[in-house]
Formats: sequence, C-alpha cells, structure tokens
Amino acid sequence: DNVAGDDKVTITRTSSSTSVSPQSWREALLGVNQSWTLPDFRGTGRELTVTANTIDTQSSPGLADISLALTPLCSNSSFCEDNNQCTTNVCSPTLGICVYDPIDC
Repeated sequence: DNVAGDDKVTITRTSSSTSVSPQSWREALLGVNQSWTLPDFRGTGRELTVTANTIDTQSSPGLADISLALTPLCSNSSFCEDNNQCTTNVCSPTLGICVYDPIDC
C-alpha cells in the first residue's frame, strides 16, 4: 500500500549504472494539473515536461492520463544563427529544430 502516492503520478529516476543493482529514487509526486520538468532531456538542451491531466483512483488498477511536452530547440530563426555564410539559418516551426541548408557562396 502506498498511501502517500495513491492519488498521484509518481516520477522516478534510475541511475545509469551498469551494476547488478542500479539505484532508483523518486523525483516527484504529481497531483491533477501538476507538472514536473526534466531539464536537458538526454543531453539535447530541451526540457521534457510531464503533466498529470487526470487521475482515476476508482478504477482497478488506478489510471492516470498524462501529457509529455518536449520544448523545441528553436521558436524562430534568430535561435538558429550558425555564423556560416554558406548555409541558411531557418527554424522549422513544425519540427522545432534549426535547418541549415547549404547555399552557394
């Protein structure tokens, strides 16, 4: 029985150790409409945000609806300057990433 977290979404993290018994720990307990953000998701410089939308403790097993949001690397082309005159510097709004197409110099 987990009285402290029965009506919460539990976020845990595990160590990247390759040992036989890696460690894990609780990062957050989220109630409805609460969020938790992991900075620099997998070394990308992007933030991953987990939001608990609904939590149903009446069903068996209990269910939660969550949202995952990954911040874009860019929101406009000013984020994409690579100081290379031989490429375009364009932010793709649908992908949230910078695109550097070669151009004639």
